[in-house]
Amino acid sequence: MRSTSVEQVAAKCSFVSAVSAPSRTTQSLRTSGLGCGSHAWGPAVVVAARFLQSCRRVAGTCRRQRNTGSCAISQTRAEELCDESGDLAGDLGQRLTTDRQKPTFPEAQKLHVCLLKQGFVRLAGFASPEDASAVRELYWAAEAQRSGICPEDSSSWPKGRGQASQRSGRGVLRLTSLPELDESPVFRRIAEDLQEALCEMFQCPLWRVARGRKIVSLLNFPSGAADLSEWDIPHDDWHTDSNTDSSITPSDPTQLFAFLYPERVAPACGGTVMMEGSVCRAQKLVRDEESEGTAATGFGKGLKLALATDPWAHALFSQGRPDERAAHFMGEGGEGLRVVELIGSAGDLVLWDPRCLHAVAANAGSRPRPLIRLSMHRTK
Repeated sequence: MRSTSVEQVAAKCSFVSAVSAPSRTTQSLRTSGLGCGSHAWGPAVVVAARFLQSCRRVAGTCRRQRNTGSCAISQTRAEELCDESGDLAGDLGQRLTTDRQKPTFPEAQKLHVCLLKQGFVRLAGFASPEDASAVRELYWAAEAQRSGICPEDSSSWPKGRGQASQRSGRGVLRLTSLPELDESPVFRRIAEDLQEALCEMFQCPLWRVARGRKIVSLLNFPSGAADLSEWDIPHDDWHTDSNTDSSITPSDPTQLFAFLYPERVAPACGGTVMMEGSVCRAQKLVRDEESEGTAATGFGKGLKLALATDPWAHALFSQGRPDERAAHFMGEGGEGLRVVELIGSAGDLVLWDPRCLHAVAANAGSRPRPLIRLSMHRTK
């Protein structure tokens, strides 16, 4: 047997303490739906916990021996524990290295497929309740300092068209950058978790979350509707945020947006509405045009023009009774198309493809709808 000192065995404790507990990101992914008990990190965490338990037994024995004046524990026992810890450490290192280089995340891969098919995925509870509460306080403090807006005081809300505001046809939508959030450690943690989640979903380390002034506040103010029953799916202002017409051709997006909800957004209370499946429809149109040798219609406005020949989409882009429109477009849907509201609870995060057709919807609630938009880009 090899000679092993107490110090060599006990020194392993400092290494494993840093890796034994699940990381904050791992916990976040589990609560957000990106992971579960069968997550690939699960076995590694179990191995690390067993490793830590062994090392703690050694360390405890070391302390007791030293307190009684002895400088070493039984050499045989030290070697046994060191062999056990060494085997577990090797297993842990192999799992961590293998899992990170070749991730096998069935939940993350499923979300990836849903994102490509639907155009969005919702990650419930992505930010912890404590982090969501901290972000909410920072958000309203920044808005109050910049513009004097208080969510409970309607006299502080903007009226009509103003700087950095636009009329949505329903209420005022105010867009401003929030670099103050980027200075917050809690928000930086959320951004780092998001970046890691994207890397796991796409099995690609090239995603980056934009920082500073790229963090945008979207405040949708109440439209003045008498009650929620008057809420209607917009028939106009459907658009995409795609930068170029050619960006529709890759199946995987090169840019994504994330909506982080600092507080709950209820149905009919200002959530963005999106045409689920519109990216897949656009890609089909491009393939059909290429096969027929016809000129490309482009994207954005071109997609709307092409969809206008679809009876379901034509009706969506026309006025009608609110109750009938909600049942028809959000319930029944069309061929591979459906209107969805991007809503959520505090701490939820919605990832979505800006190539999807979407529109500003009325806020039939009694207070402004706060939203934080983050931009993500693939670096290559």
